[in-house]
Amino acid sequence: MQSQILEKLKKELGKDIENESQVVYILSLIRKLLEIEKLKSRYPILNFYCNWTLHSEMTDTEGKFVNNMLRKFIEKPEEKYKLSFHLQFLEQFKTFLTKKNITIPTKDNLEKFRYQLQKIISNTPIFVKTGTKYKVEFNEPQNKGESGLYITTIIDP
Repeated sequence: MQSQILEKLKKELGKDIENESQVVYILSLIRKLLEIEKLKSRYPILNFYCNWTLHSEMTDTEGKFVNNMLRKFIEKPEEKYKLSFHLQFLEQFKTFLTKKNITIPTKDNLEKFRYQLQKIISNTPIFVKTGTKYKVEFNEPQNKGESGLYITTIIDP
């Protein structure tokens, strides 16, 4: 089963990224491998993004590492934290592919992937409890190579 999933993943990543459904499919395949191989804790941000693309909202952020990242993201909303969170996803994504002997997409295809991913997650709020309950939302990016702006809302003061 794992070899079939890997082959599907290689095939899909070998294509030009053109739409959101490709990104959802790629991340669903990665999520299956993370579960089957019990690697979710080794790739916490990658796992979080895989889940983020498949749900209408995120209320359980699964793990201390991701919770700490989200707390920084909320408490210090400077651009560097937003970019750090997305960059750590890309780092874990590339590391995972390398460990699985899957060719990392070209820079252009990674940008297309990231753009489509941003569009997907812009429709999925994250609910985080850090003593106060917050709702984190991303606006849809307007152009490729750009991150959507994010909004945090206090839900339960």
